[in-house]
Amino acid sequence: MKPSAFALFGLGLLFEICAFVVDRADHIPFVLSILASGYVAAQAGLGTLELEKSLSSEDKGFQELSELFKNELVERNPDEPIAFFLSVDRMERGNAILGFNQTRARERIPIKFFLSNGQEISWDLFELEERLEKNKSTRLFRAAVVIFLVGVVIQIKGFMLQTGAKSEPKGAA
Repeated sequence: MKPSAFALFGLGLLFEICAFVVDRADHIPFVLSILASGYVAAQAGLGTLELEKSLSSEDKGFQELSELFKNELVERNPDEPIAFFLSVDRMERGNAILGFNQTRARERIPIKFFLSNGQEISWDLFELEERLEKNKSTRLFRAAVVIFLVGVVIQIKGFMLQTGAKSEPKGAA
């Protein structure tokens, strides 16, 4: 085996291992803090919101949670251009309540977002956490797939280099 083909195979394997680590970042806090620092900060903001029942612009994770909220607001109201210009001044967590609908009852923890135009919008803590988790999982999965495919392409290049070397006649050198 040619040394360059072996090196490409090893490099491709290294990329594939990195893709596995990225995919399992939930279980490796160090990797998660590097790859999803926004998620880690938002989780810290949720922790502050849980303990102190209030989150202001100086608190860690406030920016990430407010951006998530604004993205949700724009997504739900695409025809309202005002949503692009609003900013969140602070967040407050309410007490847990029991909500009922036609099929079941569930706990609901309201979070009030106080906007720059004086408006208050309430959102459920569990929906916020679910949206945050979905964003993190989607980003990590995409990163893992891209890194894995780069590793596969590198390995294919190494195999092509190796098979190209075998097809040369022995007396041609």
